[in-house]
Amino acid sequence: MPKNNRFIKQRSQFYRSLVATALLANGVFQFVAPVLADGTAGGQSISNTATATYQDPNDPTTTINATSNTVTVTVAEVAGVTVTATGSAFKADVNSDGDYNTGDSIYFNFTVKNTGNDPTKFHIPETPLITDNNSGVALAQLDGNVEINYGAGWVPLPAGGITNSVAAEGTVQVRVPVKVLNNGDPTNGDQISVQLGDTTGGNQQNIARETPAVATDLYTQDNTDGTATGEVNGTPVNGFREASATSNLTLTLKALLNGPQGAAGADFNGDNNKDFTNKSSAVTAGLAPGSLIDPNVVTFTNTIQNTGTGTNNISLLPTKPDNTTDLPNNTQVTISNTAGTVTATYTYNNGTFTFASGTGGTSATVPVRITNVAANGTADYTVKVDLPTGTQLSTDIGKGFPVPVTAFVDLDSDGVIDTNEPRNISIDRVYTGFLKLVKKSRIIQGTGPSVIGNQGDFESTPAFDPDGTGPLPAIDPNPGVADEARTPAPGNIIEYQITSQNISEAQSGIGSKILDAANVNIVEDGTTGGNNWALDNNSNSEIDTSHVSANAGSETIEYYNNIPPTIGTAQSGTTPTTNVTKYVVKVTSGNVGPQSTTTFTFQRKISGTTATP
Repeated sequence: MPKNNRFIKQRSQFYRSLVATALLANGVFQFVAPVLADGTAGGQSISNTATATYQDPNDPTTTINATSNTVTVTVAEVAGVTVTATGSAFKADVNSDGDYNTGDSIYFNFTVKNTGNDPTKFHIPETPLITDNNSGVALAQLDGNVEINYGAGWVPLPAGGITNSVAAEGTVQVRVPVKVLNNGDPTNGDQISVQLGDTTGGNQQNIARETPAVATDLYTQDNTDGTATGEVNGTPVNGFREASATSNLTLTLKALLNGPQGAAGADFNGDNNKDFTNKSSAVTAGLAPGSLIDPNVVTFTNTIQNTGTGTNNISLLPTKPDNTTDLPNNTQVTISNTAGTVTATYTYNNGTFTFASGTGGTSATVPVRITNVAANGTADYTVKVDLPTGTQLSTDIGKGFPVPVTAFVDLDSDGVIDTNEPRNISIDRVYTGFLKLVKKSRIIQGTGPSVIGNQGDFESTPAFDPDGTGPLPAIDPNPGVADEARTPAPGNIIEYQITSQNISEAQSGIGSKILDAANVNIVEDGTTGGNNWALDNNSNSEIDTSHVSANAGSETIEYYNNIPPTIGTAQSGTTPTTNVTKYVVKVTSGNVGPQSTTTFTFQRKISGTTATP
């Protein structure tokens, strides 16, 4: 029995030490409250009285009882909140197709729960965070008021965002209305996200409210004492609590791509509404700069792709260019299916395409339509562009003539491209020639007199009017520099510089169809076409200018002698037979790509002699 007495004493001492340690370290409420808060109402009184029985070893038949003092604790008021995303539902399915498309309004649903042990209100953000995976413009925006439901139906969130009191373990439903925009041309698979609450890193539950506080926070708001059933006086021992959750939605659009043949997904500088196909009409030989022409019809083939989730009918319409003056009035554009059984012809004037004629059932309200394009399927179509009589040369104005073609899903079958309808543009651009030739000259002293004035500068080459008093304008190689007439004397050298530039649009992105100049031959014939630098103009039996040198960089130069010129060698005699009468530069280094240039120079010495000052 003495061993039993000692055991009881040691055990009692252990408990006393444990309680004392806890009290010294934390205080009784701090020790008890966290343990009892979950599921135990705040303000609940918890009492504890210990009892014991023991015996006197001298009277083992008698049980003796002992009762401790009573210890009472009161459960602290503890706040807590969680928020859970619970899916999405249509607010308005504008296309009635069951897919999340542009123009649709969608509810993002959440459940907010009071995980504390005391009734509390919540602050729900009036403008939750709405984001998407599109770089640039937003794909969605808030569409009306955030709404809440305590169990009796949906009501607007009150101004300021404070809810009614919610009992411990109670919930309130929240829904955020969002409209899918057509900004940035969303595509199938793009994602829209709504975050209710605003914790660092997102999707954190029941954490101490962070600083600085922001309007997008979702947090607990303790009731004023005495204003709610079960409200414990005072404030929660753990202060304000906040939480956040994110709901994601993937768009299932009736989406499409439209681009050059075989490259529906082409883009220009990352914009798949700016991709293009460049082609050139024929240009008659000998046309002087400034001439106006009637270009031949140029035919394009484009490709569309249905990137939506189901079969689509894809309609096609010509669309005014960004700069409406880039396309001349009276241009005719004909769009057709590849079989040519369905066509529509439009006439362009002052920024508007007007339906002119068609086959296969097309009209002003029924465009060419490629039907039943399967999901991820492709189809080609044809565009013919007929520029009007009196069209300028592209090499004069430095650009082509663009015809944007919009492919779209005509959701309401009205033949009009509506803002909520999936669409994509590809540009068919016609050039009337695209290799621009510019000739300049300068005078070098050689064995003649000093060069007069600014004649030694290529940039002062004077303007030339190709038809005198006719309709063609004078062409100035550099209108920014004052012109100076060329007046070389015998012994002076004329150096000619011919620059060829491909003025067409360069590739910037993927898939666009560019214009390369292939098999470029630059011809300088001094015996024909108004050229007389290889002739004996004064009939003194001596050619008027004599070959000095020629330079075309890495390109090949062919030299011709005689009149008419025949292939020969670089020589500098006094007659056409013994001199160069024609130069042909063959660009053998490859095609001349868009915005690329080649330069050819050759020198001719004025025949005869003169005193040198």
